[in-house]
Amino acid sequence: MKPYRYPGPQPFSGQQQHIFFGRTKELDELLRLVRREQWLVLYGKSGLGKSSLLNAGLAPHLAKDDGMAPVFIRFHAWTESRKDTCLGIAIDLLKKDAAPPPKWLTQLVEKDLSLWRFLKARQIAQSGGDAKPSTLLIFDQFEELFTFPASAVEAFAKSLAEVFYTDIPERYRMALEKQPTLLSEAELRQLHEPLPLRVITAIRTDRMALMHQLKPFLPGTLDVCYELRPLSHAAAEEAVLNPAYDAGNFRTPRFDYADEALDTLLLFLSSGRKQDIESFQLQILCEHLEKNVVERAGRLRIAASDLADPAGILENYYLDKIGEIADPGSRLAARKLIEEGLIFEEEERRVTLFEGQIQRVWGVDAALLARLEDTHLLRREPSLRGGYTYELSHDTLVAPVLKAKAKRMAEESRAELEAVEARKAAELAALREQAEVEKRRAEAAEQLRNEAVAGRQRARTFAYLAALVAVVALGLGVFAFFKQRDASTASEKAKQEETKAKDALTQVEMEKKATETQRQKAEESAALAKQKAIEAEAANTLAQANLIRAKTEETRAKAALAQVEMEKSATEAQRQKAEENYRLAQDKTQEAEKQATTASLALAEQQKALAEIARRTVRDAQTQIYHLDYEGALATLQSAAALQAAQAEVSDALLEMVFFYAETGKFDRATGLLDTAAQLAGRDLTIPKTSGLTNLKDFHDAIKTLQPARFDSLLARYFPVMLSIPGGTDTLGSEEYDTERPRHAVTLSPFKMAKTETTWWQYYLFCEATGNEKPETANSWAGDGDNPVTNVSWYDAVEYANWLSEREGAEKAISKTGDEYAVQLHKVGYRLPTDAEWEYAARGGTDFEYAGSSEVDEVAWYASNSRFRTRPAGLKKANTYGLHDLSGNVWEWCWDWYGKNYYEQLRTSPKKDPPGPDSGSSRVLHGGSWNYDDDLCQVSFRSVSIPSNRGGSNGFRVVQGR
Repeated sequence: MKPYRYPGPQPFSGQQQHIFFGRTKELDELLRLVRREQWLVLYGKSGLGKSSLLNAGLAPHLAKDDGMAPVFIRFHAWTESRKDTCLGIAIDLLKKDAAPPPKWLTQLVEKDLSLWRFLKARQIAQSGGDAKPSTLLIFDQFEELFTFPASAVEAFAKSLAEVFYTDIPERYRMALEKQPTLLSEAELRQLHEPLPLRVITAIRTDRMALMHQLKPFLPGTLDVCYELRPLSHAAAEEAVLNPAYDAGNFRTPRFDYADEALDTLLLFLSSGRKQDIESFQLQILCEHLEKNVVERAGRLRIAASDLADPAGILENYYLDKIGEIADPGSRLAARKLIEEGLIFEEEERRVTLFEGQIQRVWGVDAALLARLEDTHLLRREPSLRGGYTYELSHDTLVAPVLKAKAKRMAEESRAELEAVEARKAAELAALREQAEVEKRRAEAAEQLRNEAVAGRQRARTFAYLAALVAVVALGLGVFAFFKQRDASTASEKAKQEETKAKDALTQVEMEKKATETQRQKAEESAALAKQKAIEAEAANTLAQANLIRAKTEETRAKAALAQVEMEKSATEAQRQKAEENYRLAQDKTQEAEKQATTASLALAEQQKALAEIARRTVRDAQTQIYHLDYEGALATLQSAAALQAAQAEVSDALLEMVFFYAETGKFDRATGLLDTAAQLAGRDLTIPKTSGLTNLKDFHDAIKTLQPARFDSLLARYFPVMLSIPGGTDTLGSEEYDTERPRHAVTLSPFKMAKTETTWWQYYLFCEATGNEKPETANSWAGDGDNPVTNVSWYDAVEYANWLSEREGAEKAISKTGDEYAVQLHKVGYRLPTDAEWEYAARGGTDFEYAGSSEVDEVAWYASNSRFRTRPAGLKKANTYGLHDLSGNVWEWCWDWYGKNYYEQLRTSPKKDPPGPDSGSSRVLHGGSWNYDDDLCQVSFRSVSIPSNRGGSNGFRVVQGR
């Protein structure tokens, strides 16, 4: 299938180099650097297109123009289940496309598993016997290397160092000494030919500090670095137009953009300002225009109207990708993970979650995560603790995702309301069904009445028939009477004949000689007469029976007619009652429907109004928390909870109060609030009714159960986020700004430093937990929770550091004897940074004038841009170690006493982990402040003050040894 002109948000591949535009300047600069330098570090923010630049830009040009054979190496994150090592992965990729090594090389040193051996074999195979520069190693997403165990990273670094700094490894030299005649002269030349290797490592800006781990083995690792920045307007225009004009073999014909359409597109991509553009958004929008306007609509010119709602296109991109998940349950789980787990809605920013946490809390398995990664909605990053973390692929998607979430929540609320309405409808249906039952009963009664009428009619018919039968029976009786009379006459005649027969017999006897024939005739006549008498008697009996039967049927007919009349009366009464019940049921149904409709509307309006009041109340409470008014916020949230509306938002806000009171030891208050938050969230935490929760871990676990992402955000709000600073050697100081602090080399062990200065939220929690005096908040803006705390002395900062150590059960790094303080730098407890640690961390392995940049406005709040107040910590650009506000915002206390000659001594006698002078009257501060000029924000500048001073521009941040 033919490809599209825009690949969308996925990285460009090598086969797409002909449509890769917008990076001409960067490509030219990188080509010059690669051709000149052995090792180049390409770094930049995630999502700017480092992989695309390497795949579709740099590698094809170097292969074509310089004869280099690029080998792409990806380590992927290390996990416990992996048996391979980073060195093994690199070697396998080198062997993949290369011919087997020559026999003499394997005979010289058997079973040598080193980069040098496989690169040498590759060089020989590609040169055809005449060794030439040919190999380019490209390590994409190089930060994955540092997820492997330290021993594996060290083995890889040593093997790579051997390639760079050794012509022939010692083991091969020793093998040659033992077998001097093993190789021919040509083979010896191949063996001694240098390996002109080139290495490019691509790494995220916030992971640059990890590169320092390689410096002990590869000192020149960070000598040449190139930062990839977003597209300029001109470059973005090239990336939009050139693929559309390309005459290649694509699924769509060549097309064009109207000037107004191009201006609209670029204006949206630059957020309405003349600022740089990130290609992620650009590719999504251009992909949409190609597929929907050119391919589907068949138009070959993009109009401004096609970009009437670019934000909507981004939102639909998210919903379309989610919609590709066929299973409804998986689709909903994916949405909840992205919309609720991977975005911190209060600050509208992305959140990173571990794979195990995602599967456990959000019910999204590995297969679904892989699906989301394939759609480029999520990005997988290796974790330094092993395994992977996931985050939304780009900041661009935050707003569309939140908008989609709002719509989903509204739909769910509407569905819930519809469910309530459905229940009401079911109740109405039940009433209607009852009315129908009554109606059917009335109809049944009517049917009974009709049947009774029919029965009465049948009874009348039957009576008529009975009367007819009676008439017939009477007729039969009359007939029987006459028959009886005839029979009597016949009997009398028979008797007379019998008499005559007897007389005749007497006469015969008297005549004594009657004939036999006459005697027999007489006997037959007598028998016949007797038979007729019997028949007459039977007819008489039958007539009497018929008469009795006729009278019985007449009696039954009269009884049936009486029963019908009785049933008719009862049925008529039932029918009238059923009709009355039916009319009453209809009236009740109509009234219930009316009341239900009115109640539903009133309930919906009431719930909507209460929800808005509750949300407004929660916002008021959050404002109070921002200004450290926790008691006021508690009262406000309790009033919000009483409304029983917007319960999820109220529960979420209450969890902050639970966290605060639990951390400050007020377990009783925290328990009650936790119970309320759980009820509002519809969860049962089975909190003991008598004792409640009795330790801090129980509260932490409870908050995690209710809202894991919320717990992580609260932990980051109220406690310092510590970042690892790699050890190493750097040159500090500057005579230009501090003649008493000349340039001097310092070697430091690894340590950890807080990502930002200690905030009011963090220090206020400490004061509440310990009863320490709260700093003065004389200015109207002092006390804003996310601003760095001010008006704290050096002693205050030390007390805070020791409290953090106690809270975590770590051995304190700071001890006190009388009025004297001592520090042990390598203990894991919290403390203040030394002068050397502070400047080393601020420089971040670079030569920037300020911490993270040579442009002061990028990294610092100072007199010209602060509007004469502190600003929320972490808003400005971080330095290479991920640290914010080391330049500007507030001065930061350091551990060191101020000493005039101390740094001159370090210059002449370097010392590892220098702790500063042994004594003094003032302590060192660094970084500049919101009310000072920009030159004081330089990393090499320091100030001093007596340790008891609580100035309005003095703050601090903590470090840990390790």
